[in-house]
Amino acid sequence: MLIEHLQAVFAERSRKNSSYSLRSFAKSLDLDSSTLSALLRGKRPLTTKMAMKIIDRLEIHEPLQVQKLLMGVLGANENPQEYSEIDLDSAEIISAWEHFAILAVLELPNIAKDTTSIGKRLNIPLGLRWNAWYVFRNWVWCLKKPLSGS
Repeated sequence: MLIEHLQAVFAERSRKNSSYSLRSFAKSLDLDSSTLSALLRGKRPLTTKMAMKIIDRLEIHEPLQVQKLLMGVLGANENPQEYSEIDLDSAEIISAWEHFAILAVLELPNIAKDTTSIGKRLNIPLGLRWNAWYVFRNWVWCLKKPLSGS
């Protein structure tokens, strides 16, 4: 993926400046021209370290684009796995530290499993405890519901 991107960038720069050379392109990437030539012709493997250097020199900072370019280097599938969307309550449980901390405390032995004890132990205000309890209760209830069409 990154090699194809490099080829496209080189072609674009060459179109803009007809005297733009592989040596100039290699210099802009802080690479030896023979190394870049071998990479572009598939005669040299692209290491992760070199890929990161090239991405940095191309000033690519958008995380999804960096990930996409690195996928080929890391041997990942060209078509990344698609993920399904989750509901808002599940996302909240995953993202809020309070929910994770409550789940962790629930696994501790010899601790009272009520909202007051857990809230005091974690120093979670009453409103957040109630909200977490409400979200957990609804989330667990949804997990127990049978899937439609099953």
